[in-house]
Amino acid sequence: MLLLSRIFTVVLMMYRVRGAILIGIILTSVISWPRSTQVTYFPHTAAGDAMYNYFKKVVAVHRLEKVVNAIEVRVVKSSLSRN
Repeated sequence: MLLLSRIFTVVLMMYRVRGAILIGIILTSVISWPRSTQVTYFPHTAAGDAMYNYFKKVVAVHRLEKVVNAIEVRVVKSSLSRN
């Protein structure tokens, strides 16, 4: 799989596709994520399960309400401002 993704990236670069390296990286990543393929990065072993559980924590989408509440903006009229 690694060889095929490198060949694909080189072909894109030969045709001067903008972002060819990024496209190759994304393609390789997306192909290696599913656990049911032969080329998976997360095989059904103890080590693969541990890596997959960590990966799920990294790519988890968190609710914005926890982030928005951390930002507090106060507008205070100072004595130096003109009226």
